[in-house]
Amino acid sequence: MISKDYNSVILKKVEWSFDKLMPVCAIVAWVSSIAILYSSIPVRFAIIDGLSGTIFMLLSIYRKFIRVELKIVFTIVNPVVIGLLSFLDGGFSGAGITLIMIGNVVAVLFLKHAKSIMVSLMSVSIFLFLWFWSVKVKVEGFVNENTAVWVIQFVTFILYLFIIHTIVYAVRKYLLENIEDLDVSTDQIYNLAYYDQLTGLPNQYLFREILERKMTINKTRGLLVFMNVKNLDLINSLYSDALGDEVIQEISRIFTKIKREHDLFARIDGNEYALWIEDIKNKNIDDDQRLDYYFEFFDQMFRVPNMVKKVEFHVGYSRFSKRSNLEECFKKTTLALSYAKNHEWLGPVAYDGKLDEMIRYEEDMKELLVEAIKNRNEEFSMSYQPKVNTYKNQVVGVEALARWNCGELGSVGPAKFIPVIEKMNMAEVFGEIVIKKAFRDYSNLCIKYENQLKLAINISPPHFVAEGFDKFVKTCLEEYRISPDRVILEITEEVMIEDLKLIQDVIKKLKNIGVKISLDDFGSGYSSLNYLSVLDIDELKIDKSFVDQIANNERIEIMLESIIALASSYQLNVVAEGVETKKQFLKLMILGCTEIQGFYFSKPEPL
Repeated sequence: MISKDYNSVILKKVEWSFDKLMPVCAIVAWVSSIAILYSSIPVRFAIIDGLSGTIFMLLSIYRKFIRVELKIVFTIVNPVVIGLLSFLDGGFSGAGITLIMIGNVVAVLFLKHAKSIMVSLMSVSIFLFLWFWSVKVKVEGFVNENTAVWVIQFVTFILYLFIIHTIVYAVRKYLLENIEDLDVSTDQIYNLAYYDQLTGLPNQYLFREILERKMTINKTRGLLVFMNVKNLDLINSLYSDALGDEVIQEISRIFTKIKREHDLFARIDGNEYALWIEDIKNKNIDDDQRLDYYFEFFDQMFRVPNMVKKVEFHVGYSRFSKRSNLEECFKKTTLALSYAKNHEWLGPVAYDGKLDEMIRYEEDMKELLVEAIKNRNEEFSMSYQPKVNTYKNQVVGVEALARWNCGELGSVGPAKFIPVIEKMNMAEVFGEIVIKKAFRDYSNLCIKYENQLKLAINISPPHFVAEGFDKFVKTCLEEYRISPDRVILEITEEVMIEDLKLIQDVIKKLKNIGVKISLDDFGSGYSSLNYLSVLDIDELKIDKSFVDQIANNERIEIMLESIIALASSYQLNVVAEGVETKKQFLKLMILGCTEIQGFYFSKPEPL
């Protein structure tokens, strides 16, 4: 059966036609009334036509205030009444039965099925009443037909009603079911076009459409916020795509719950959301405080089974004012988010004029980096930070750190230019430059520190999984005559975004060459102790965020002691990085950490 009242929809569609028909019917009825006055037809028909014309005209004048169903009912009643009078005057030889049938056709076409049946039953009642009257009552002018004629006409009338009801209802049912299917398909298409299928949130198209209406029609003001879920690919890789979907759904559920009635929340990309925070009554608000409110509530409410690490966001936002437009606001917010992502900034980044200057600086930096890497020039240099054995108090290794001394920009820190290199897909070429420079310096480093050092080099995830990486390392080792067991290649957990089987294969090839593998920044992100069992590594580097707390947080101390003990059972060397105080050094030594690295001993220095 039809689930929606499509009959009302049809009535709305035909209302326009009825409104155009009303004045025409009024004029025809008035002309007919005047013509009847000058004919032999009884005057009562002239009066009826005149009244009909007047009612039609009133319906036309006040059409906006009258329901379409009422207009249809009058269109049905009018021919039935006139037909009844015509039948009384002329019997079956007049137009009475035809007019009554016309009323039934209109009813079947435009009224609901139950109402059209009522009209037909009423017509049958009128017919039976006339039959009874013709037999029992003698009325002047009324044609008294014999019983056989009445039976034939009655059967014909019933058959006619049955046919129009059956055919019209079947056609209507077929059409309405097709309309419903089309309506469902339209709803599905609309849902696919304007809603995110995983979360049920509006997507970027609907978000923009609603926001455009708010900005242009309602003249609202507020904050446009873009949020990027940090390391969603890594979450999928470490846990599973299913758990990653749970994270996305939980984020959507929480923000939908805590947002105010006038605010908007949408998922605009795989790991990006858009939030519109509206100013109520255009009052000025503290933007940072409002955003803090959202993220504080989120942290309190976020719960996903088997997900220990909290979800973090890169956030960019801009303020929409009366002088802004939607495209400008989107552009500014996108720039703020890009800046937050490029600089690994976890707090909200607001768009301002200075941001344009910083972005232009980064664009200039990209061009200069491309040129410097392409020419493999000497703008890139190496600094080395010692690794000290905690028991011998002796430098046993160094970590190679790239530096860029740009002729136009001056000295640019690695935290600025290395992420840009990776985003430009030039990590492989740059990594080869770094490895060759570090290998070239190795013999002089050993002379400087009077020891056969271990040389640690950071390898970016794209470079690590690049085809032929192991062969390149082997060739360089042979070229610079370095023993493979003196080289440590440091990787971070971000490499796990790639296929785990591929990572294991690469590590196996490198271990066959003889080089060591170190897991850097352990504990800084979504690190799992599971790495120790699935990756054939030689060294674990404890992240600075743990070391910073070790002197003041007993829980961190207990955790580090457990990690060091577990690493020792796997025969892994443990290095603590970012050690800056004597207290940290002593704590780590007591816990059994064999090597440390940090400003407490030395900053990175050029050879």
